[in-house]
Amino acid sequence: MVRLFFIWALVAFPAIAVAQAFGGQITRPVKRQQNTQQTDPKSSNNNNKQRVTREITFESTLSEEERRKWNKEKAKAKEVMRQLAYNLKSQKIEPRGNFYDGLAACNIGYIDKKGNLVIRTGNYWNYNFHNGYALIEKDRKWGVIDKKGNIIIPMKYDGIKDFSEGLFCVEQNKQIAFINENGVLTVPFKWEDGDKFSEGYAGVCKDGKWGFIDKTGNVVISLEYDYVRQFKEGLAPVKKNGKWGYIDINGKTVIPFIYDFAYSFNCGLGRVEKNGKEGFINTAGDIIIPLKYGTKGFAWVGDFTEGMAYVKNNDKEGFGFIDKRGKVTIPYRYRVVCDFSEGLACVAIRNKHNRCDYGFINKKNQLAIPFKYDIEHIYYTFSEGLAFIQIYVGRNAFGKVIKKGGFVDKYGNSTFDFE
Repeated sequence: MVRLFFIWALVAFPAIAVAQAFGGQITRPVKRQQNTQQTDPKSSNNNNKQRVTREITFESTLSEEERRKWNKEKAKAKEVMRQLAYNLKSQKIEPRGNFYDGLAACNIGYIDKKGNLVIRTGNYWNYNFHNGYALIEKDRKWGVIDKKGNIIIPMKYDGIKDFSEGLFCVEQNKQIAFINENGVLTVPFKWEDGDKFSEGYAGVCKDGKWGFIDKTGNVVISLEYDYVRQFKEGLAPVKKNGKWGYIDINGKTVIPFIYDFAYSFNCGLGRVEKNGKEGFINTAGDIIIPLKYGTKGFAWVGDFTEGMAYVKNNDKEGFGFIDKRGKVTIPYRYRVVCDFSEGLACVAIRNKHNRCDYGFINKKNQLAIPFKYDIEHIYYTFSEGLAFIQIYVGRNAFGKVIKKGGFVDKYGNSTFDFE
């Protein structure tokens, strides 16, 4: 049985994609451009030959009046970031995640957007707030706090999932149950494994078979599946006899069991895999985007978020983005990509040292935040106007990577600018 204390990563780390960059050129003329040196992997003359990739910056597309207004807003936001950076440094605060519900987890508790420590939790491990509550963990025991810092669920559970539709999914002594925000048991401990509630149902497992229960604990879809994922947009991906399909809330098979993998629907499309290639289907089961993406057995494809999905075509090209029609809207050229959030996506290009430079692009493939971050490991998305980022600092005496956390806003101002 999968231990629940690992599953928080599924929320905090949705898809990370890493591959080799292609470095395709963008040829649209602009008034102001930023040049970055990038190795051309297709060059046959000289492996060290460099070529210039011209980036279209968002600011270069603005009119004079628009740019004047943008720069004024950017300067104002810079002062806000300056204060945040000062408070983080003066209080020796190490951020650990994005802002949710106005608060962000740090090494000693939770901060507000000014960098003030508003909840001190001591030496607990703190996770992001969701729906007014946050998980805390110490010595492999989990509990829950509210936005005032009160422990509302005692730290006695072996695992907890985020609050969803009025209930927490908890684990104790290798059994799963559900409790409300007051800690009252609503579904007793009798399941081997389980997931959060979504659209009124939660997946549960007993004797190695999965099905769904309602909030009273009644089995509403029989335990006959090898595995299940959450209901989204009225359908749930389920596995039976080694193949995946989709069922509706009545347990009726809507899309037959013909896929090697299937994922929950987003933006009206479901991601499916067959023979090592991924594509997308609609809720009727029609293939909308052909199953053609993937490389070396890895299907480098993301779910649709904000109407866009990242994809990788082959080993020689980098990542790009497609729209819901399957049209490539952002060329295959990025070495690393993340999902779009609040209109921006974190991407990386390969620099002359064969490392990655990270920045953020908008949906028009305009560079909104310059490629200036040398980040070791990333899964960075915007939330409430800021993105949590980490930069590579070095390695300690034992060879462990040392990273430092901070924030960047949509103007490109960063807490790292004031160190």
